Amino acid sequence: MTRLAINFGWTLVMAGWLCPASGAQAAPTPRQVLNLKGRWQVAEGAKDQRPVRFDHTIPVPGLLDMAKPAFSEVGKKSARREAFWYRRTFQVKGPVPEAAWLKVHKASYGTRVWLNGQDLGEHLPCFTPGWFNARAALRPDGAEQELIIRVGADRNELPEGMAKGFDFEKLLYLPGIYDSVELILSGAPRIVNVQTVPDPRIHRVDARAMESSLRGHLGRAK
Repeated sequence: MTRLAINFGWTLVMAGWLCPASGAQAAPTPRQVLNLKGRWQVAEGAKDQRPVRFDHTIPVPGLLDMAKPAFSEVGKKSARREAFWYRRTFQVKGPVPEAAWLKVHKASYGTRVWLNGQDLGEHLPCFTPGWFNARAALRPDGAEQELIIRVGADRNELPEGMAKGFDFEKLLYLPGIYDSVELILSGAPRIVNVQTVPDPRIHRVDARAMESSLRGHLGRAK
């Protein structure tokens, strides 16, 4: 257990599995965050078939009414499309680290991700981040990585019961990746969440950490 005095007279108490318990320890892998903001390619089409061509561009973060050239009938139900498909490429220098997670901070309406042709999964909520384990799909040593993100073309693409941001005064519900997209590279184990519980009676804060192993199993410590 480690105790750290902090500047307003309290003590922070925290315990957790932050490194291997025994044996020789390798040098830690520096944490890197690759920000994938900027101009992406984008196309419209069906939900179950990737477009052949990506003839439009769009800023990320951004909404589909910002695409160049512009799409028609954006933000409402249209027979022209079921989904919008985003595409971009990037590189990762050196070997693939022990942990590699793609974070789509927020997107509407429903997010599905492919990296180098591998399906990384789906995240339906529009107002919370989607996390996708990218390690198995990444290519090492500066090879080109192809990232595809599909979003629903309108709020009706989401299942019943999913929050869609309905408002009586709105006429258009604009889809798109409207927050950052990041690739987070690090060693293992990876801290997933930290919660703090203050105890004013004894001027102490207990911190509880949740970590994830390489296999995705979660552990808790306090």
